Amino acid sequence: MSEPGRSTPSSSAIQVSLDGGKTWKHPASTASFNATDHRYTYELMGEDNALQVRFSDNPISDNSGRVQIFLLPGA
Repeated sequence: MSEPGRSTPSSSAIQVSLDGGKTWKHPASTASFNATDHRYTYELMGEDNALQVRFSDNPISDNSGRVQIFLLPGA
């Protein structure tokens, strides 16, 4: 059962590449999606390439706001 304001994200518009753009995927997350703040949390392990992130959404005409990405060091 989800906590109030938390649910599973309904789309996989956020995609990442860890291998120089050869493959793209929606990252798996063990953290709950915060529907109130629209906050997603992912843990990623690099593969000796720069992290690439893309937002794949269609149509884009229904979007508003901004996307912020915060990178934090692993534990």
